[in-house]
Amino acid sequence: MYNVTFANFICKFGEEYIMNDYLNGIVLPSFFDDKLFRQYGEENIYFIYEPELVYLSKEDDIVGIWGTFVKDSLLQRSHTYDSQEGIREEPTSLEAATFAQFLLILNNHRLIYLPMTRDAPSLQNFQTTIKKFLNIKHDEFLRTEKHRLNEQSQRATIKGLAHIHPKPTLDVEYLVSKRALSVYLDQFQKLQSLTIRVMDTNQEAEYSDLIDDIRELSKPINPDRTQLSWANSEGLNIDHVREPVDAFAHGEKVHMTLKGQGHEGTKMQVDNEKLRLKVEHESLPAENNDLVKLMYQDYINQAANVTSSGDISIGPNPLGSLEKIDITDIHNDE
Repeated sequence: MYNVTFANFICKFGEEYIMNDYLNGIVLPSFFDDKLFRQYGEENIYFIYEPELVYLSKEDDIVGIWGTFVKDSLLQRSHTYDSQEGIREEPTSLEAATFAQFLLILNNHRLIYLPMTRDAPSLQNFQTTIKKFLNIKHDEFLRTEKHRLNEQSQRATIKGLAHIHPKPTLDVEYLVSKRALSVYLDQFQKLQSLTIRVMDTNQEAEYSDLIDDIRELSKPINPDRTQLSWANSEGLNIDHVREPVDAFAHGEKVHMTLKGQGHEGTKMQVDNEKLRLKVEHESLPAENNDLVKLMYQDYINQAANVTSSGDISIGPNPLGSLEKIDITDIHNDE
């Protein structure tokens, strides 16, 4: 079974600039430079394979980055077991690659993520890797800009330019399924804590007035994160928790953590990963073009509330506040 999942890709450069403000200078090179990789430990390497810019809707100039996110590993074995000889030393190593397909909609910063293999790299792996690539390209951007200004006899320093072109931040969080949220709430015999982290926004309109109000209240305080928490060791009122949780889920840009006890008395903890919105497929198209269309259509279907489950978490306008992006301009700037 294959699960198409959906996430917010919130990339910002300071308070004023969003992903598309540095699309050509930093963001696209972070995906398209085939020399970039992230090493974790001695035996795991993450990288983007064969990325493409794709038109998702020529009529609306909807553009996405399509590609394969690969985890290349070296698996080590030291011993084997034989029913007659027992445990015996037999060291060997095996190269293995696991991967996921992704589609990042540039117009509204939604990410569609599809693990393709067992033990495919996680969404957290994807975020950590892309964040590293963005930082590398940001450093290169500053050096290039410094050289350009110095060539024009304008004095510039990396430190000074970093104030003008702030370092990128990145949050990638699964969109929450309201249906899954309801199912998990029913499994709690005692819900002892609910924590909601309000993520930053790409400056598009919110679907939740509550989230919008919280952001406005927090802005002058200048926190690096905003978090709401409710706790009661004897148990929160689950019936009354449903309404605010549903409102936050509809707002999308949140990370939820629910902790408590199940009906069997076992400890339970649920967050966005378990609550993620997904569309299941038993099989997938063999051609990349058809797979891109399938993933994008899954997103549109969820957003337009045409699924049989009626599980809406993407909001009434599937494309949010669209930014017009011309692929021709992108190619000309590269």
